[in-house]
Amino acid sequence: GGGGGDGGGDDRPLLTRAMSASAPGPRLTGEQLRKLDEERDVTAPELAVAREKVLSLRPLLREMEADVARGNWDRLQRYLGLFLEKEDSFVTMIDSHHLDGPPEADTSARSAMRFEAQRIFLSLEDLACAASQHRVGGTTQSFAELSWAFDRFVKASALYTEYDRITSTEPFFKAVEMAQLVFDRKQQPAAHSDVLLIGGPDMGKTGKLIGQDRTGRGIVRIGPGTLREEVKAVDMKLLRCQVRGGGAAAGGIGGGVMGSMLQQPLR
Repeated sequence: GGGGGDGGGDDRPLLTRAMSASAPGPRLTGEQLRKLDEERDVTAPELAVAREKVLSLRPLLREMEADVARGNWDRLQRYLGLFLEKEDSFVTMIDSHHLDGPPEADTSARSAMRFEAQRIFLSLEDLACAASQHRVGGTTQSFAELSWAFDRFVKASALYTEYDRITSTEPFFKAVEMAQLVFDRKQQPAAHSDVLLIGGPDMGKTGKLIGQDRTGRGIVRIGPGTLREEVKAVDMKLLRCQVRGGGAAAGGIGGGVMGSMLQQPLR
């Protein structure tokens, strides 16, 4: 067996090996794992370049989503390599001290970033494996988990420049009965469906159901095409398909028009 000081020749992503305790093959030694936790000085120019490279992957996720929907198996297997080209940028961002505040806040952010980066590369490996076997369910689930992990990494690293100040939209609908909401009452949401959230802190928002994670939660891209677009895990019971060609498909809070969710105006 391998497992020497250099990782035993394992050429998988460093972050992936750190996370893959149950994966076959040599794993990182204790010394290598400690290197992931070491703090190093990162210059402002280095950090700026790293941030730009990580953000450049967002359009790539859209291409991946289209390839997942179309079953472009060969293309899906190549995305891992494209992300690997940016792996050093992820590590640079994790190592940087970019937050203003107490040291414990920075430590918490770095831990969250490290965890999500590990999930990103594990999901990419799972996606490439599923694509090589032409498994539709596997590629959809892996891409959904990848999308969620990437969004959480971006949030933890403070890369979003605009945030929604409204923590919950549910109070806006206290006087609204379910019968007033406009959604498809026959079709069940599935991967790639345009959905409406009928409960929870994002009630009234519209989005795209990317897929489900391994626990069965729906991974939804909320507010597609807006500045506040983000990815969240949502209980599938809170998702309904939008009415095709109806107001909800073009509105909802995610699209900027709360009233379009309703059969009649609020009074």
